[in-house]
Amino acid sequence: MENKLFDEMYKVETQHWWLVARRKIIASIIDTLKLGSDSKIMDAGCGNGDNLEFLSQYGELTAIERDNNALARAQSRQIGKVVQGELPDNFPSAINRENDLIVLLDVLEHINDDEEIVKVASNYAQTIFHPVGTCKMGQDEMSVVDEKLRVKGIKNLRVIDASIMPNITSGNTNAPTIMIAEKGADMILEH
Repeated sequence: MENKLFDEMYKVETQHWWLVARRKIIASIIDTLKLGSDSKIMDAGCGNGDNLEFLSQYGELTAIERDNNALARAQSRQIGKVVQGELPDNFPSAINRENDLIVLLDVLEHINDDEEIVKVASNYAQTIFHPVGTCKMGQDEMSVVDEKLRVKGIKNLRVIDASIMPNITSGNTNAPTIMIAEKGADMILEH
């Protein structure tokens, strides 16, 4: 993006209807994730840093930006850790790649090809190996186990692990999995 455009956006970011509405829409989506207060947030390609303040309310914030002038404006806000970098080839080695949320708000809108968007995003998104939901518990047609952790349609089989969670927790899955195991053991003993 040209520096002149960055300058113009910097001047109007707090009152321009599109930028204000965009932050509200993004915040409403992030709110559905139910992130914990200790979450790690990455803004990859933060531009002037106009999203840093609202993103910082969701946890520990790190941001990268390739343009020197935009980087200086973002750093001047003194919100989170803002360093120079670029996707996909110039990611700062000092930055932790393990995050609870990575936003590419000011990057993806400049990539015209859907396949390239997926490629860029997948280069910096990864699981931290806490999968859940493969044997969802519930009453709907997509659920695999009932409220007693019994596999629907198969006699004498239960699933008692993180795979029964309908959604991933906002924190580590260890404690909820222990709770599921203890409750499952109680159910088996009662039966």
